[in-house]
Amino acid sequence: MSEMVSLRMASNVVEELETAARRTGQSRSALIARYVDEGLRRDRHPRITFKDGPSGRRAAIVGGPDVWELMSFIEEVDARGDEALAQSAQSFSLPVEDVHAGLAYAAEYTEEIRARIDLNRQVAGEAFAAWQAQQELLA
Repeated sequence: MSEMVSLRMASNVVEELETAARRTGQSRSALIARYVDEGLRRDRHPRITFKDGPSGRRAAIVGGPDVWELMSFIEEVDARGDEALAQSAQSFSLPVEDVHAGLAYAAEYTEEIRARIDLNRQVAGEAFAAWQAQQELLA
């Protein structure tokens, strides 16, 4: 569900917005909505940023991995609690505070992070199946 919001911006900001919309192939409205959404999320989670990539835009720890990568690691590591935090920090060369920041973001946006983890596992499974098929052809 969406609502119409009217706002005023300086002319130079509108020009930059138009340029960014053309560059990204998004409508001006879609880009404004993305900027507002990401800005609100950053306000709540200052150690989180957003990155573009082949799988689309996703949340990441500033200077670190995507949040879904961190959470996938934490799910698969053989430790829990503080030990899982320490192993995650060490594996990703992050301060423990950054791991906490990733956890906080994932706790608030669980469905988003879960969908990324599931998609990655699906793509990895498909890539492995394709590799296996190739190996069988070579045997």
